[in-house]
Amino acid sequence: MVKSAAPVAFERELAQLRAAFTERLELRRQELLGAQAALSAADDAVSRDAARRHLGRLAHGISGSAATFGYPALSKLAAALEAACRQAAGEIAGEIAGEIAGETAGKADVRLPELLAALIEAFDAACEVARAVD
Repeated sequence: MVKSAAPVAFERELAQLRAAFTERLELRRQELLGAQAALSAADDAVSRDAARRHLGRLAHGISGSAATFGYPALSKLAAALEAACRQAAGEIAGEIAGEIAGETAGKADVRLPELLAALIEAFDAACEVARAVD
């Protein structure tokens, strides 16, 4: 039986996309480190919200593409981080209102640093594997 050209072309294109994703692992890792720095530097509720939203968008993109291109551990960690960002964002209105009223801001994002550190560590491992394969 002769294989159709369409599945072969699809597999070839998917392999190229997977290789491109792997080549950009270090860039994604650097983006996460930048988001980590922004979150750490945020000194009020509004800037923490902006940092969380940016981090959530990064995590969302990583979650989907990592799953597609064969990095299930990165995908799961990124999905957990994205969920934590959404949960923290849900608490931001009260935090902002508290700051306006002069109250001490709460810690809506206590899990974010731990999840972000775990994701960066997983990226470190994936980058090491990618370098060893090259």
